[in-house]
Amino acid sequence: MNIEAFLRRPQTGPAVGSSSVLKKSTIESVVARLDDPQIGFQSFVELQNFVSDLEGKIVNYTTVYRYFRKAWGVKLKAVRPANVKKDENLSEINVRFG
Repeated sequence: MNIEAFLRRPQTGPAVGSSSVLKKSTIESVVARLDDPQIGFQSFVELQNFVSDLEGKIVNYTTVYRYFRKAWGVKLKAVRPANVKKDENLSEINVRFG
């Protein structure tokens, strides 16, 4: 294959930021939920479960992570467990959320 033939070759696969797996309505629902800090997502697993419920089929974790990380720049951060001995108020938090 020479260079001219290589340059004329059509691009394969979806463009970056587009998804052939996720419906537009699903993406809009996720983005709306991400914009609301009160009901956002704690982890990409929670996001994956939400997307799978909306799609009505199992969507791979990698698909969800790559799409929302690349297209939307989503960074989900889960609260990490802390030592209860560090702060007495943490014991109440761990009881409610642990």
